[in-house]
Amino acid sequence: MQRVVFAQRKTGMHLEHEPETVFDEPYVARAELDGHGVTAALNAAIAESIGHPVEGDFDAQGALSPLMAAADPGKEVVGYVAVTPASVVFSVSCVNGAPAHGTLATWLDEEVGILECGLSLADESDAAREARSRFCTAS
Repeated sequence: MQRVVFAQRKTGMHLEHEPETVFDEPYVARAELDGHGVTAALNAAIAESIGHPVEGDFDAQGALSPLMAAADPGKEVVGYVAVTPASVVFSVSCVNGAPAHGTLATWLDEEVGILECGLSLADESDAAREARSRFCTAS
């Protein structure tokens, strides 16, 4: 299930200013080995193998900025970024041949969107509905 990790609001009376960040709770990807440190080489190998990030967070503000800059003047809009958290248990063989086990926390399915607060759509995603209900002040 997707969860909103970043949201900004822009209202008609504040269009000349930067959007107001109303929620910022990044979902940080990380790999952890049971009893061992994770090296940069291991992180790179896991990321390449699965095709998803294993460290850091999604640049939510960077992804949302162009949408917020193009927001319709005079309307209250909310921009949001949502991700689907994912957790995977993995095993690797160390250089000395010993097995090591760990857990990878990452995200899938990034969704970046903008919505007009006074306009509700029947086919909105769950993330859009969450952003609307939590961050719009106009009904």
